Amino acid sequence: MKCIYCNKETGNRKYCNQECEKMAQKYFEYYKKYKILYGIMVGLSIVAIFLQIFLFPKCVVFSKMMMIVLGIIFFIFPFGNTIDSLGVKQTTLMIRMVSIILIILGGVSIIFNL
Repeated sequence: MKCIYCNKETGNRKYCNQECEKMAQKYFEYYKKYKILYGIMVGLSIVAIFLQIFLFPKCVVFSKMMMIVLGIIFFIFPFGNTIDSLGVKQTTLMIRMVSIILIILGGVSIIFNL
C-alpha cells in the first residue's frame, strides 16, 4: 500500500507518517469545503468560452482572458482525480504546473495577439 499523500510505500498503512496524514486531511477538508464552488466556477468558465466562440467569434480576447481565469481557478483549487495513482502531493503539483502554463499562455496570447 502507498501513502495517500506522498505516494511512498507504507506496507499496510494509509500514511507513511503523521505529517502526511495531517496534510492529506487538510487537502480533503479543503476539497469538501470548496468542491461545489470549484465545479460551478469551472463550468461557468467553460460555458462562457463556448458562448463567446459561437456568438462572438471575432472577439477572442474574452476566451484568452477566460483561459487565464481557468488557470487561476486551477491554481487555487488543485483538485484532481489522479490521487489514487500519484498521491495528493504530486496531483496538486501537477495541476498547479498546468495552471501556471494556462496563465502564461493566456497572457502571452493577449499580449502578442496570437
